[in-house]
Amino acid sequence: MRRLYQGLNDCGIAEDAILVVLGDHGEDLFDSGFPTHGRNIADSVLHIPLIIQDKKRSAGTINVPTSQVDVAPTLLGMLGLNSFPGHQGLDVLDGSSDLLSNRPIFFHSN
Repeated sequence: MRRLYQGLNDCGIAEDAILVVLGDHGEDLFDSGFPTHGRNIADSVLHIPLIIQDKKRSAGTINVPTSQVDVAPTLLGMLGLNSFPGHQGLDVLDGSSDLLSNRPIFFHSN
């Protein structure tokens, strides 16, 4: 990450870049007593890293459930663009925390 950010700085585009770090799922390797990952609905599987850095915004934390489908609408909102019609995700930065906290979140387990 440091090398990536340094490269953005060296190219002179760090101030205009939005950096996104996203995991696809947690692991849960033996955290809940099972040797595999992604089989159980557990915090270690459901809580995944999502970091969005934008030099034009102050740091903060979203304290409501979000989903990977929210990444695209949130980034589009940060760029001043609308999400496309029918997209299931929400812009988590647009102030609609009531809508976020009252919607269902889905998880699939084999």
